Amino acid sequence: RPRRAGGMTGPRVVPGGRTQPAVDVSVVVPARDEADALPLLVPRIRGALEALDLRWECVVVDDGSVDGSVEVLRSIVTAEPRVRALRLAGRQGKSAALACGIAEARGRYLVLMDADLQDLPEEIGLLLAPLLAGELDLTQGRRIDRQDTPWKRLASAVFNRLCSAASGLRVHDVNCGYKAMRAEVARRIRLDEGLHRFIPVLAWRLGFRVDEVPVRHASRAFGRSRYGPL
Repeated sequence: RPRRAGGMTGPRVVPGGRTQPAVDVSVVVPARDEADALPLLVPRIRGALEALDLRWECVVVDDGSVDGSVEVLRSIVTAEPRVRALRLAGRQGKSAALACGIAEARGRYLVLMDADLQDLPEEIGLLLAPLLAGELDLTQGRRIDRQDTPWKRLASAVFNRLCSAASGLRVHDVNCGYKAMRAEVARRIRLDEGLHRFIPVLAWRLGFRVDEVPVRHASRAFGRSRYGPL
């Protein structure tokens, strides 16, 4: 479970979803104010994983949304029992949301992705392929033709260079939120505040096999970034 600061209560379950008896892949989605995107995201996740003939679940963690996301999630989990939704007590940040989702996930493999539709669910199979083949323990997305503002691309490039120089792990897009890993990897990583940006580095330092997989990057469909400038 994520660490709780200052007496914060734990996450609340949005009624409707059900824990699946056996799961191959858990897709963990942190979401803040993504009421418009979520109804479009879930059917695409379903289509991608059913095409791979994998048993799946989706765990959405609402990080203090104020835009009606909770009502949207109630509707989604009622219609699709393989989706489970949790609500954090206020805005606790992306690391806490991911930690909560990882703690709830039941799959042998976990896929982490953002809710804003910039990560394409149709490419889940690309991230999973090296894991299913036993070649890697964690696949990190590398966004090709990144659809962000020039400032955001510059900030990310500087961050990636500094991170590679400091850690020794040669990846080009360490902060890409789209990644897949074996469940053991996810359980071993401690996600204190802000550490979601360093998941590939943390896994690599624990001795796991890490490499990049090129993924496409879509333009933001709704609003602006909810989780910082990178």
